[in-house]
Amino acid sequence: MSDDRDLLEIDFNAVDAKSLDAVAKLFETARAAAVFSPPVRAGEYTVVTASEVLASGGAGFGGGVGKGPSRRGPRPEAADAAVEPGTNAGVGGGGGGFTLARPVAAISVGPDGVRIQSIVDTTKIAIAALTTVGAMALMLARLVRAGRE
Repeated sequence: MSDDRDLLEIDFNAVDAKSLDAVAKLFETARAAAVFSPPVRAGEYTVVTASEVLASGGAGFGGGVGKGPSRRGPRPEAADAAVEPGTNAGVGGGGGGFTLARPVAAISVGPDGVRIQSIVDTTKIAIAALTTVGAMALMLARLVRAGRE
């Protein structure tokens, strides 16, 4: 196994560190400062907005060593002389992620107490409704078609 790692010429610890750093940056958005805004004062009232925060990501890495005809031609002269001709190695990786944040409530604190007011996202509700109606229409079409057969 260590011979394979030497052939791949990869510092796996550096790859792990970069991966962990990327994941840490992605999930940094879920901290309290991202969920709750800084308080805004207006007279006797203080208002704070609360947000829904979603973070997601994934990554994959792989590598391998094998013997067989080389598709890229001869190996460079700098390659290790102990490696048998026809030995090929490769490594690859990738990843991605996203974050989404949207306000869901406004919290106001004043002389009459604490009041929480929901922030309704009508666009999200409309998209969910259209998706539901579309899925129901497709299922109904399938049922009608299956009844004819």
